Amino acid sequence: MMKASLGLVAAAMVLAGCSSTSTYETISDEQVIPNPVPLAIEVDDIHLRVENGLVVARPRLQGTYQDWVKKVGNLNTQHKDVNEGEVVWATLFGVAATALIPIYPLVMTGWSDCEFSECTYEKGDQFTRLEKLEPREATLEHRIGEVYVHFKGDNQREYAVPLSPEGVASISLLELGYPDRVSATLSFSGALSAAEIDNDDNRITVPQQDQLIADYIAERRVVIDGNNPYHWHQLGLTESPDEASLSQSLLVAKGHLEANFTDYVNRYHGLPSARTFATVEKPEVLPGISLTRDEFETSEAFARRQRAAQERRAEQLAQIRYVFEQQVAMRDNQVMQENRFLEQAANRLIADHNQRIERAKALQQQRSREHTIRAFLHSLGQPKFTWHSYDADHQRVSGYVYSQNERLNYPVQFTMPAETARKLKAAEADDTFVTLEYDLSLPDEVVLETMQLTFAGERYPMKATQSLTPQQQQVFRFADAQVEDSFVPIQPAAAAGVQLAELQNPYASPTSLSALTASLKGTLFADGEQDFRDDIPDRLRASKARPVSHDRWLMVIGIEEYALTGNILYARRSAELFTQVAQKQLGVPAENTVQLIDQGATTGAIKSQLQELLARIKPGDTLYFYYNGHGIPDPNHDNAPFILPQDMSWNYVGSDPALKLESLLAQLQRSRADKVVAFMDSCFSGQTDGQSLMQGTVAASRLVPKAFVVDQGRMTILSAGTSTQFSNAYKQRGNRLFSYYLMQGLLSGQYDVGQLHRQVAESVTRESLKIGTFNRQEPTLQGNSSLRL
Repeated sequence: MMKASLGLVAAAMVLAGCSSTSTYETISDEQVIPNPVPLAIEVDDIHLRVENGLVVARPRLQGTYQDWVKKVGNLNTQHKDVNEGEVVWATLFGVAATALIPIYPLVMTGWSDCEFSECTYEKGDQFTRLEKLEPREATLEHRIGEVYVHFKGDNQREYAVPLSPEGVASISLLELGYPDRVSATLSFSGALSAAEIDNDDNRITVPQQDQLIADYIAERRVVIDGNNPYHWHQLGLTESPDEASLSQSLLVAKGHLEANFTDYVNRYHGLPSARTFATVEKPEVLPGISLTRDEFETSEAFARRQRAAQERRAEQLAQIRYVFEQQVAMRDNQVMQENRFLEQAANRLIADHNQRIERAKALQQQRSREHTIRAFLHSLGQPKFTWHSYDADHQRVSGYVYSQNERLNYPVQFTMPAETARKLKAAEADDTFVTLEYDLSLPDEVVLETMQLTFAGERYPMKATQSLTPQQQQVFRFADAQVEDSFVPIQPAAAAGVQLAELQNPYASPTSLSALTASLKGTLFADGEQDFRDDIPDRLRASKARPVSHDRWLMVIGIEEYALTGNILYARRSAELFTQVAQKQLGVPAENTVQLIDQGATTGAIKSQLQELLARIKPGDTLYFYYNGHGIPDPNHDNAPFILPQDMSWNYVGSDPALKLESLLAQLQRSRADKVVAFMDSCFSGQTDGQSLMQGTVAASRLVPKAFVVDQGRMTILSAGTSTQFSNAYKQRGNRLFSYYLMQGLLSGQYDVGQLHRQVAESVTRESLKIGTFNRQEPTLQGNSSLRL
């Protein structure tokens, strides 16, 4: 029933005669883009074990990765129009679909494939998009410095060790103070720190042999306790130890220890390398405007149509550029985060490496004793007692303490009652237990001090006979046990050698989009073509000029391209336009104008040109001052605001008192002029276009400049924003935002300072909020608000 109803609908549509339009995609290229940064990290297990005095961790790490596929294609359009001659056939098929349900799928398929229609295809715009793939699980990819293993003993001593590219980290038991138990946890930094971490820890009990060795090192004494049935196993002693010589035993033990220890300390894997960041592709060139005047179109109408087309194109260009800038900004923000990690990781890795060396040097004597102890135990063998004779008159037993490798082989005597001695003689060797105690005062020498036999629950001190040779006195000397370190520290300056990722916008921190915009010439828009629509020049040409007055003076400073810090987008253009607007609307003669732009606005030029201008001013004159450049609050001078000349670094601007804003305004106030009006397109918060100029400790915050005193009678200052706000660019108009609306106010004939401020503040605040809440900009007025320009 359902299919029959659908068939009726289809037939009715065809009978009426119809046309339809549908869109579909054709994909011309697909490229998988793997994401090296995981969404989540799972620590399956931190496998711990003790090897030759080291705690070794081999964590198993899994990452969840979100890869993408980049698809390039076209969005095409299909048009279907039914011809009159085909209506009958389509109707018949529609009716057939109504009556004969099995035919319906064939009919509808034929319709969709244009069997009964004229189809035309239109290739649409090309598109590029990214699509998510299904998340994949894989072994975590990490760089040196991104993963640290935190080893912590139950004695609360803790050290962090970087996980090597091979996935291994180790710490010596000596450094940890030979704890009984060791735990390990992981920490992640850099790009890995943003992942969701499913962390875990692991604990291991230090083998008893290592615990006993730790006691021996601390007490400088080695005890072979024959009364403890587990002692042999704990120490790793066997009845048939290695038959090697003492020196060979030492080489074996020391070789294992020092190879591990030295490799562990010297294991410097270099500095991390930067991840690869693809650059944002530049947009394609938009077609230029090409209009032809109709023969019935007036010149004025054609001009209006041209202006409208130019404005539409300017809006398109501005939107495309905005998207491009945002993509570059997002990309460069990731690059800057990556570079901060690289710099921090490089410094930390070098510091950790050098600290390990210092700890190793401080443990030299303990390490030598450890070599000696392990070599001694490696060569000792399980001591045993064998019967020789009994002196009944003195109740003295004579015998030997020996080991199968004859490393222990010397006569001993001790006192024992006759009945017990009779039983001892008949006893098996396994019924007796020998305890030996050795002195380790010198790190490379083991000297026998006491011997004791345990039999039938009683202990009998034994003494070596006086006729022992020096060898039989059992002085184990390990001449090569002393440590000779060959550690190689890394100079801290080597951290500067880390290769950072490259910014696509070289002025990303501090930022300026002027260089980025310039890179679009010939791509997004043609050389010589503006990517904005500025109506100031047209309004300036159409405006009526005020009479020129030779008692009016103007100084304009505009700096877009700085030598030692980031540039300011459109600062030069706004300054040059303001000079023209001020001359025409304020009646300032050209000979009374000083204009310093970019390289012309050096420290020396600003100071000398200002002095020359002030010297020419007479009583009753009017002075206009315009500054468009960076404003810096100097933290070394109680955040006092400074202007920043083209050749000055913000780090040292405070060293020149003449650049202090308060000093500059004081010079203007001390002039002979009756009226002084300053226009400051700088917020003096150290931030421009949403970015801080300052790096280091003050870069992350907005500094509040210290307030200054203004002459309320004859001076007025119009500033671009409050002390903590940004000075924004107005990209759609190719100007600084404050300067644009300041010039608009002057061109509209607004010469009352108070009214001008209200008009400019309202427009600037409104437009700044369109950029973003964080970019809020509210122009301020200080001084006499009743002055007329």
